[in-house]
Parts: sequence; C-alpha cells; structure tokens
Amino acid sequence: MPQSRKQDAVFTLMMVGMMVLGMNVYNVILHSGIGPGFLAQIAIGAGPAFLVALALTVVFVNRAAKALTRLMPINKQSRWQVILVTSCFMMAMMVTLMSAYATVINNGLNSQFLPAWGAAVSLNILAALPMQLLIVGPASRLVLRAIQSRQG
Repeated sequence: MPQSRKQDAVFTLMMVGMMVLGMNVYNVILHSGIGPGFLAQIAIGAGPAFLVALALTVVFVNRAAKALTRLMPINKQSRWQVILVTSCFMMAMMVTLMSAYATVINNGLNSQFLPAWGAAVSLNILAALPMQLLIVGPASRLVLRAIQSRQG
C-alpha cells in the first residue's frame, strides 16, 4: 500500500496507465485486428483515455471502491482480501465508466448507446478482470515495493 502522497501518485499513474494501454490494445485487436495502423490506433486512443481514466480514478473511483470495501464482510486485517476486493470494485467501476466513454467516442450518444454500452461492458470485463488481478495490480505493487525499499 502506498505510504505517502508521492507513492500514491506513482502507484495510481502506473495502474491507470497500464490498464488504459492494455485495454486499448485489447479493444483495437477486438474491433480492428492487428494490421496497418494498429499502433497508430492505440496511440491515438490512449492519451485521451488515460486522462479520462485518471480523472475518474482520482475524483471518484478510488474513494468509492475503498468505501465499498470497508462495507464488505471481509477480514480487514487480511491485506490480500482488502486488495482483492478493492481491485474488483475499482475494475468494475472503471470498466463501466470507461466503456461509456468509449461508446460515446466511437458511436456518439444516440438511441443505440445503451445496447452498445452494455455490449462494451460485457466484452471489456472479460479482459479487465484478469489483466487487473494477474498483471497490472501485481506489477504495480512490485514497483511500489521497490520504491518503498529504496526510501527506507
């Protein structure tokens, strides 16, 4: 767990950056495949999506996930239970919100928004859950531990 504001900022930037990049790659492959313009599509979408995801995380999702975790009937003394539950809440909220963002960006806000958003959420959760729990979360915590061990 981050022990200072600086560590929290670094941890948040790592988590958001890796999730946005990973989900952007997943969605480009899902919708366009790997072909000409693959890297350009990823680069074009990643910047704005990163800014939106970072703002959502800092302003709303981080606090909401932690508050919901405190309400859960888990062993709060178990670091891993708290991490797992918080990560799942954050992932679920971010998939829901970022899928809405992507749906509006790609299709606009029209009569097909709700079905397109629902489809996006159902596809994105399939990649986001394992990515968060198996790759991004552990990698971010590993880097955070390295930072913490260097600082003292």
